[in-house]
Amino acid sequence: MKSIKTILLSLAAMLAITGCGETTKNNNPTPSDGSIVGEWHMVSWSNASLDGADVYLSFDDKGTFDLYQRLYKPTYTHYDGTYKLSGSTLSGTYSDGTAWGGTTYTVKFADNGKRLTLTRANNTDDVTVYAKESIPSYILSGEFATKSTADEQDE
Repeated sequence: MKSIKTILLSLAAMLAITGCGETTKNNNPTPSDGSIVGEWHMVSWSNASLDGADVYLSFDDKGTFDLYQRLYKPTYTHYDGTYKLSGSTLSGTYSDGTAWGGTTYTVKFADNGKRLTLTRANNTDDVTVYAKESIPSYILSGEFATKSTADEQDE
């Protein structure tokens, strides 16, 4: 269970993070590189232990995120919270107040803003790449209960 919690925290930390309950409109991507605002689909992750994982992220311009992930189960789990992008540093907090992965991430854009790379600040070997892609309606329409990382420990 601890590995699942670590993975969930890492994903969350990589994708959205910040401000314990405060909503911050602070989405300042590096000029002309791209914008974190939008929907993203994970295309690769350096964590080999998660082969077969599928993750979608959505960042809005009000400083909130939604995370849909399928890790070791056939269904997606939904998480949400707030994030802050300061320069190229991304941080965030889940809606239950848990920090995203306990770290920050470095954000880089490529392919005219259509590719997002998140590198974990305290482990530069932990790199996740996302492509700008809409979250499929079958995932959005599923019956997802927003879970906290504490809920994952109980499973």
